[in-house]
Amino acid sequence: PRDGRAGRFGVPAGAVFSQDPAVFFGSTEDSSAGTGGEPPGGRPLAARSDGAEFAQRLVERGAARIVIVARGPDGSVMADADSRYFVAAAQVPVKSVVGAGDSFVGGFTMALAQGKSEDVALAHGAAAASAACMTEGTQLCLPEDFNALLPNSPVARL
Repeated sequence: PRDGRAGRFGVPAGAVFSQDPAVFFGSTEDSSAGTGGEPPGGRPLAARSDGAEFAQRLVERGAARIVIVARGPDGSVMADADSRYFVAAAQVPVKSVVGAGDSFVGGFTMALAQGKSEDVALAHGAAAASAACMTEGTQLCLPEDFNALLPNSPVARL
């Protein structure tokens, strides 16, 4: 409600938390949707470096302080103003990809909330996404799968 009463989860409806988002998460399938950007040169983000370059361009344009581009089974890239990272996706038997992005965001956010660095949070997001792919339908990742996959989600600077 606009009258100042609390909305869902006790947050006033229409509340603005930040004019400058901290993190923007997208995938190679929706890399230009809602960002005001296009992939470099109007071409697909075929290489990891293309995705990282695109992410860094979005940071430079003010889309967010950190931009993450999910690359499906090829992992994800993350960029901020000064650095670019790649995280490998753990190779798992895929039952469903539904919820993988949500699990990535949850794992990434949980790691940041626990005080972990952004590159470590990237690994947590990737492990959570891979774990979600191991579950049926809309079920999100399971903690035991996440814990087993985290060592298989290495992060490297690009």
